[in-house]
Amino acid sequence: MEHGLRRHCAGQRAARRAPARDRPNQARIEGEVRFLRAFYYYLLMDLYGGVPIATTLELQARARATRDSTFRFIESELLAARRRCR
Repeated sequence: MEHGLRRHCAGQRAARRAPARDRPNQARIEGEVRFLRAFYYYLLMDLYGGVPIATTLELQARARATRDSTFRFIESELLAARRRCR
């Protein structure tokens, strides 16, 4: 699952650097990427409860979030994805 989260961050970075011909689809792509991040965090939360939340590729120690905080993060990602995929 961690591999999936890292791929998400890389995908999000690539979507931001997309060539001009892909810009009309950029919002949708970013929405799909955010949905995938939420999905992977849901799987982690289901297995472990609260988990450290990483939104960048930087390798650094992060404090473990509570299950409630992790749920709220997942919810915010899904709501953001929904807005972008319309």
